[in-house]
This record gives sequence, structure tokens and C-alpha cells, in this order.
Amino acid sequence: PYTTLFRSDVLFISMEGQQNFKINGFDIRDDVMLPVFVEDKAKFTPDHVTPDNIMTGMIKVITAEPDNQHIDYYRDFIYHVDPNIEGRLSSVAYEAEKNNHFIEAFDMFKTLIALNPNSIDTNLNLAVSYDEYSQHLAENGQDTESDKYSELAYEMFKIIEEFDEKNESAYFYLGRFYL
Repeated sequence: PYTTLFRSDVLFISMEGQQNFKINGFDIRDDVMLPVFVEDKAKFTPDHVTPDNIMTGMIKVITAEPDNQHIDYYRDFIYHVDPNIEGRLSSVAYEAEKNNHFIEAFDMFKTLIALNPNSIDTNLNLAVSYDEYSQHLAENGQDTESDKYSELAYEMFKIIEEFDEKNESAYFYLGRFYL
């Protein structure tokens, strides 16, 4: 049995009655339905219930619903199944930004923040990315859009200011932004 959530590409799979069930060594709770990413729910089969599709489904849920009641469970699952998830997603974000695919980079950084909201580095990366995109837009005469992303950068830098412990990069980019 499964049901859809808030997206057409995530199905929730019931684990009710599945005692001592593990995925990649992670204990699956039978009281929490697993969000599973599916590209086409009309063609869904049990073969789509893979660790990667579950992780993608969980990431979509925690990104869209940061107050989800199962967010800690989902994060535990993700980090257990892929301990290097932050490194992988960061690489994708950096590559996207380097190739001027800023919107894709923003999405990756937002996903990273959803996974680890207390990471100053990830919050800083999104702030810097917004700022650089704003500058890119301004250089191309898109002042209205540039102002929008400059404001988003400002909001992110305000979040950076709230971190008690700042690293050298945080001080550098805060100074660069405000000067």
C-alpha cells in the first residue's frame, strides 16, 4: 500500500508490520511511511523502492517540509546510507555554479541546508552564490532581477551573522558583502 504526498514524484510506502527490517544496515521503523521518489507513478513497481529512491524521496520531503515530524529519522537514514551526501551534493552545487547554472546550485545548497541547517559553510555557500548571481545579473543589465538576488544574499548573510562561531570564510564574505 502506498499513497501520494504533496508531490507527484514522491510516494509514501507503508512499512507497517515489517519487523526487524533493515536497509543498508539501517533499522526501518514500521510506524513511519517511507517517501520514495518515482519518476512516473503510473509505472511504479516494488523495484523502485531502492535506497537511492528512498533517500531522494526523503530529501524532497525535508526540503519542502522543514518541520516534518519525521525529519530527524529521515536525516539519520540519509547519513547512514550515504555518509558522504554533503560532499556529493556540494560538488554538484559547485560544478553548477562554475558553469553559470546558478538556479541548480541554489537548489543543491538549499537541499544541503535542509539536511544540515546548522552548517555555517552551507549557509555561507548559498549566501555567496546569491551574491555572485546578483553581480552576474547586474553585469548583464538585469538590475531588477539583480536586486532580488542581492536581497536574498542579504537575508542569508543575516543568518550567517547569527552563528556564534564563524570561520575565516564567513568573516571574509561578510566583509566583502557589506563593503
